[in-house]
Amino acid sequence: MTTDGKNLYVADSEVSAIRKVPADGKGEVTTILGEGLFEFGDIDGTADKARLQHALGVVYVNGKLYVADTYNSKIKLVDPQKRTSQTFLGGEKPGWLTTPVFSEPGGISYANGRLYVADTNAHRIRVVDLKTKAVTTLKLQGVDAPKTEQ
Repeated sequence: MTTDGKNLYVADSEVSAIRKVPADGKGEVTTILGEGLFEFGDIDGTADKARLQHALGVVYVNGKLYVADTYNSKIKLVDPQKRTSQTFLGGEKPGWLTTPVFSEPGGISYANGRLYVADTNAHRIRVVDLKTKAVTTLKLQGVDAPKTEQ
């Protein structure tokens, strides 16, 4: 969930939708993208023609929403006013034995011109520079690996 100060934006994962909820509690919940429980996929487009698949995370940045489109392993860029969605990053790279950019991204946040993406199945945090689209992996220091039972 994220906010623009007036509305809350929610990734409704079970129906692969993005919803807008008035933050003041007045008005109705509206659907920006998505159609229903069995209407999912990976289609860039407008409103009810666009498809996501089990989107989990959403963050508001400068009038746009960045969505962790989890099962498509992509980050989608959504314009909440125009109700459009387009792939920002991710998906399969062409070529044999290439490493995908994301593996089922879940959480997403923003700070200082960068997106921080919880890349769930890869067990890492990816850092995306919004200006260049350069993707790196966050290096953790001073953190021990989990201990395993013997």
